[in-house]
Order: sequence, then structure tokens, then C-alpha cells
Amino acid sequence: MGEEVESLVKAVEHFPAKINSTSSVAAVKCIKEKLTEAQLSLFRTTCFGKLLEMNDFKFSGQLVHNLLLRQIQSPVKSEMWFAVGGKRLRFSIQEFCLITGLKCGPEPLVLSDRAANVHI
Repeated sequence: MGEEVESLVKAVEHFPAKINSTSSVAAVKCIKEKLTEAQLSLFRTTCFGKLLEMNDFKFSGQLVHNLLLRQIQSPVKSEMWFAVGGKRLRFSIQEFCLITGLKCGPEPLVLSDRAANVHI
């Protein structure tokens, strides 16, 4: 890393914590049961389509807590940076997309037939 970086949370301010996750994949099962094949096909094309492939959910509260304790000042407002093991780690929309598999780009413009028939 070279030069020293200042952590947003000083080492003397570190504290133990427990993070609980109440997320469940039961909602995914419910969506699959309620939607028709055509609706499921359409749902798969959205940014949430990858959720249909989720069969299990793993969450490490300790990992999240320890990363947040190592957060450093970010050069970009929309990114989070961490100092871990002598390296700087970035978490931005790009990493979020890679980890989740969600589509994070701009949404395509969809015009309904009704909107196409409007004249000004």
C-alpha cells in the first residue's frame, strides 16, 4: 500500500458486534409458484432475474463487521474502500454486479404500444 492510510474507525474505537440476517429464499419459491411461464420468462430478463436461481443464502455478519471496521476514506463518493492485509480494496457498483450477478447497467427504454400512439 505504500503510505499509511487512516481508517474511518480508529482501532481504539473497535467494538464487538453481532449482525443478524433475516433474509430468506422462501420469497423466491413463492414468486416461482405464483408466476406463469411467460411471466417467469419476462422476470428472468430483469435485474432481479438471477434471484430465481437462488437456492440458498449464506451471510457472514462477522465478515461485514470486520470490513466496516477497516473502512478508509474513499476517493469516489459512490465507492467504499477498505485497508485489509496491507492492501486497499474497493467495493463499487462493478464489484456488486460481479458478486450478485445482477444487471447493474442502465435499464433499456421500453415504450408501450399506448405510448407509441400518442401525438403531440
